[in-house]
Amino acid sequence: MSSVPTVPAGREPDAVPTLPSAPEPEQVHGPVIDWFHDQKRDLPWRRPECTPWGVFVSEVMLQQTPVNRVAPRWEEWMRRWPTPPPAPRLPPRRS
Repeated sequence: MSSVPTVPAGREPDAVPTLPSAPEPEQVHGPVIDWFHDQKRDLPWRRPECTPWGVFVSEVMLQQTPVNRVAPRWEEWMRRWPTPPPAPRLPPRRS
């Protein structure tokens, strides 16, 4: 038994529906920015005083965890480790 639908003999297949064309970016930009300003949440990693390290930590934490669970842990992390650890210093490599 075939799982592919077939068109009965003597009947034309239905026309494939066409999708509407995508709007130009300029048409979307303003409404999206307006929506964000209306809906944005006050999150510590969005504040101007947040360092790139703080933003990076939030990105890693938020990969698979909801914001409401990340926020208090992010605050705790940033109190404990406000800056990244120094990169290890390795001796020059000899060829």
